[in-house]
Amino acid sequence: MNIEYSSTTGAPRILIQANPSWDAWAELAEAVWVTALEGGSNYWIDRVSYDDKFSIKSGTDLLKNFEVTVHHNADDWSGDYGEVTVGKSLDIVARGINSLPPDVKMSVMFPETCDIDAEIADTVIQCGLFGSAVYG
Repeated sequence: MNIEYSSTTGAPRILIQANPSWDAWAELAEAVWVTALEGGSNYWIDRVSYDDKFSIKSGTDLLKNFEVTVHHNADDWSGDYGEVTVGKSLDIVARGINSLPPDVKMSVMFPETCDIDAEIADTVIQCGLFGSAVYG
């Protein structure tokens, strides 16, 4: 097996892959969305809409990868409705986690160390929707 070296530090690289079960994904996706909507992202998300046969706070529903419409960046002025970005419930979480720094990603993906705080949940949702954190 060949050893890869970091182009940044020159040190050996360790690649880690996580393959969570569907149950683990349900818990993780629910933790991210609930934490984001109850405090992590409420400074930039105005509202979230989706088909009412689903719940954004149910891991089982989130696995169905339903369409989520996020309304954001509205000013408090009359007539300003802000911007709208559309994504899929599970895709947003998976894409967002994949864009986290390696140490945070590793912490999030392993049940023994998983702790989704408001800042991590916010970053996951922003990166999952926009490709990077654009607010805050």
